[in-house]
Amino acid sequence: ITGNSQKVAHLLAESWRIAIRDLPDQAQALKVALKAGHATPTHLRDVAPTLLDIVAPVWVVSPYAISQLAPTQRFDTVILIDAAAISEAEAAPAIARGRQIVAFGDPITDHPTPFSITPVETPPVASSAPSVLARLAQHVPTHTLTRSYRPLGTALASQISAHLYSNALSSWPLAEA
Repeated sequence: ITGNSQKVAHLLAESWRIAIRDLPDQAQALKVALKAGHATPTHLRDVAPTLLDIVAPVWVVSPYAISQLAPTQRFDTVILIDAAAISEAEAAPAIARGRQIVAFGDPITDHPTPFSITPVETPPVASSAPSVLARLAQHVPTHTLTRSYRPLGTALASQISAHLYSNALSSWPLAEA
């Protein structure tokens, strides 16, 4: 494992160097767009479609911002974080862009809730609609993780495991002072 980050960094740098040499027009257009300040994802895809996949092989996008990407932009893998708290409707635009989906979530503690940018007096109530995690679990294999890496302390971790996870959750002990 040691040294892998340096290997990945070297491979990316080498890919970038070759791509910039082989695609000078796209490299120049990308440079101009980035310097001009109008570097929206769609514009970048328009001016440097091949180069963009090489210099930016990984994208991190909120479900609420996926519409800002170019309509033709596709991904090898879409990773849904907190998928138990995301509705199917929120995840659908991202899922439609991926060849494979990996979803992480906790169906015990997370549930879809309405999203609003308007302040409200009372907190939103969890939706009765199933989460994207629950819907995907009906069609693809699942794997349940049984270790918590959160620094909870032994007593709290034990309570959470007993009351929420039928004693199936274990955790690392905290160093006690």
